[in-house]
Amino acid sequence: WKTVKEIDKQALEEELPTPAETPARLLAVDEFSIQKRHKYGTTVIDAEA
Repeated sequence: WKTVKEIDKQALEEELPTPAETPARLLAVDEFSIQKRHKYGTTVIDAEA
């Protein structure tokens, strides 16, 4: 899986523009469970973008 992750990461870096370095003024945070509460993830986004 590590190899697949690295390939996907490289493809995304080539396709997506480099994000601006201006600080976000308003963040949105969401926490969620994966695999029936055994693993957790957090998403943080710029709510004004």
